[in-house]
Amino acid sequence: MSSIQSSPEPWLGEYADFSRCYLMGDSAGGTMVHFLSLRIAEGLDIIPLRVCGQIIVQPFFGGEERTATELRLVNDEHVPLSGTDWLWRTCLPAGADRDHPLANPFGPSSPDIKPLARSLLPILFIVASGDPMLERQVKVFETLREGGSQIRLVSYQGSHGSQLQSRPISESLFKDVASFIQSPLAFLSKL
Repeated sequence: MSSIQSSPEPWLGEYADFSRCYLMGDSAGGTMVHFLSLRIAEGLDIIPLRVCGQIIVQPFFGGEERTATELRLVNDEHVPLSGTDWLWRTCLPAGADRDHPLANPFGPSSPDIKPLARSLLPILFIVASGDPMLERQVKVFETLREGGSQIRLVSYQGSHGSQLQSRPISESLFKDVASFIQSPLAFLSKL
């Protein structure tokens, strides 16, 4: 029996359905879901969990070369470029730069994600139109789609984390997430 099944938290045993789990992360959490999903596609054993899909919300990606969106939103009130640079310096291994594979999925030493795309679970990929990281997020989405992933891009107006500051955006996001979890393939097939 795994540690999650033998957890002292009684609600897990009573309410959790280990055969129908979804990975979801926002910002850095979205980046973690992206990389964990790639590991699962490569064969990572996560028994007893059966993951049915992934929800990636505004993943936090970076890179040494600045994108047009980063330059246009250099002083964004939520994630200014100086702040994201500081976060990368703090979080990456000593001596690593923003092209480290955990920061930049397309950096010089990053593995090619396209061959794994077809093996990934269904993906709801959520972005915001005013996010300084938008170009990098869309490039990951397009690469996965071109590689054969079952994936849908949903874009909201606003900046990075706007769903935390706007009730209408958060309600739309929760509605999309609920629809995706209810029936991933039906949700992905919507125009």
